[in-house]
Amino acid sequence: MLTDIFVYENRYSRQNSFARVVELIEHSADLYNCIKMCVKTHWITTGGKMGKKLELRPGENILVDTGRFTLQGKKVKFPVHTRCVLTDQRFVYFHLGKMVPFYFQMSFLLRIFIKGTPVSLPLEGMKVSRGKYVRNKKLLELKAIDGSAILLDRFEKSLEWFRDSLNSNGIGFTQTAEEEWRVEP
Repeated sequence: MLTDIFVYENRYSRQNSFARVVELIEHSADLYNCIKMCVKTHWITTGGKMGKKLELRPGENILVDTGRFTLQGKKVKFPVHTRCVLTDQRFVYFHLGKMVPFYFQMSFLLRIFIKGTPVSLPLEGMKVSRGKYVRNKKLLELKAIDGSAILLDRFEKSLEWFRDSLNSNGIGFTQTAEEEWRVEP
């Protein structure tokens, strides 16, 4: 009953959603059930997506829509779990902007409401290689022709995921050097 009321309020007035979450926490005897209700209502109201709405180009198809750890930031990079979308024309990840340094310090309830900005890298001519940040060499770097790049966590697993996703949908993935590949749509 309480969940239905909260979902109803969340659908029709987004302004009071945070106040309603705080009210639920204050009046709830069982915090676990309260968090469970908030997560459930988030999935119902946003369709389960972490970031802003992704607008597809005409004739573009989504191959994979998942969450992965990326390194984001300007001078200092922080690991952030973000939504990554692989289409037949581009790779899109959601950048959290100024909230990146505070992402892990925020409570779970606040992370639900943080939306990222979609950043796209075209697949045509994309260079895939082993990335490096400070002493961490276990990163996968995706670099577009225009120079924009993203670092994904866990080199072997990310490379396997990326290669399998592309190959299963008929997009070429050829090795050009020892630890360097190129995407050929």
